Amino acid sequence: MNTLFVEQLLGIDELQVTEFELDSESKTLRVHLEWREASCLCRSCGGDAFLRKSEARKSPVRHLDCMEYKTLLYLDSVEMECSECGAMFNRRPKFLGDCHYFTDSFVERLMTMSRNAAPKNVAEWHDESSRTFQDVYYRELEKADNRRQVAPVKHLGIDEISKEKGHRRYLLLLYDLDTHEVIDVLPDRLKETLITYLKEHKEDLFNELQGVCTDMWPKYKDAVRAVFPSMTVVVDRFHVIQQMNDAVEDRRREVQRKISDEEEKHRCKKVLRHVLLRAKENQLSRDGGGKELQEALGIDGELKQLYELKEDMRSLYSIKDLEEAKEELNKWLRRATYLGSKHLSSFIKTVKTWKKEILAFFRLRITNGVAEGLNYKTKLIKRLSYG
Repeated sequence: MNTLFVEQLLGIDELQVTEFELDSESKTLRVHLEWREASCLCRSCGGDAFLRKSEARKSPVRHLDCMEYKTLLYLDSVEMECSECGAMFNRRPKFLGDCHYFTDSFVERLMTMSRNAAPKNVAEWHDESSRTFQDVYYRELEKADNRRQVAPVKHLGIDEISKEKGHRRYLLLLYDLDTHEVIDVLPDRLKETLITYLKEHKEDLFNELQGVCTDMWPKYKDAVRAVFPSMTVVVDRFHVIQQMNDAVEDRRREVQRKISDEEEKHRCKKVLRHVLLRAKENQLSRDGGGKELQEALGIDGELKQLYELKEDMRSLYSIKDLEEAKEELNKWLRRATYLGSKHLSSFIKTVKTWKKEILAFFRLRITNGVAEGLNYKTKLIKRLSYG
């Protein structure tokens, strides 16, 4: 194997191989390089620049493995001086980007592998320092983020994700509900943090904003209205139904505690719970689903009424006309209030408080449903990157 063959394997044009060494014991290929041309063009004026000073690099540059050998490139650090403008600069080959330790092609390989594995593991697989690679990893992510072009958002979704499970620490995720993309991740869910971000991007990212979808955390609504006073805020229907499900579940637990037969109690906990929380049409489509539902609704009168109110709330969201939806919601509130269930008292207050935002759905028909899938992907990324 001669130097020309090694040059062709490495795919490096600007430099030439002066010598190389194959270490079979450590499976390492060490390649020494020098510039083909002694002069180059000045970065400032484009004039001819010549060598001013040359020093041996303290550490080699890692390149893509060659024939399963770990490939290390040795080249001097060269300082050039322009003969026309006098500017001085370090001459860098095209294959060497911001990182002094890895070639661009090697960095690209590591970044590709890091899509499906933790950066720490990727570094270990290539016999590199995990700390060094993680510095490169986050710098590359920042560069990619700065290059990303985000179109103006018309419908914004706001949802939080737990930063550390059990510690009540959250990240705030912002979504484009039309393109199903994560716009940004804020470090916390504080009202002031969200206001600052919305103000910063009011004239570019959000200059076409028509509506915002959130859960029933009042600080999100307050933050949006502080920056966009007349903005339409929609309460995500998933969170509305979820709270109604909580009322049904509270009553089911209460009924379960009163059951003396252990077998029946177990069935109420493991089987009937899912029957009652499942959407009615999905339950009836299952084999024996109608019989299971009839059994679940027959164990307690109040539980049956709560279930029917839950399904009526779900049906309400299929209405197309705003005025009809408003009328049906008022009817629902009267029925729920008349029932007098302690399990519903808190939810009724919530619906009355957020009535305007609940009905706003029937104008824009936007939800944060896309957030659930993206939240799952975000959690997966956190696990892969050890947080």
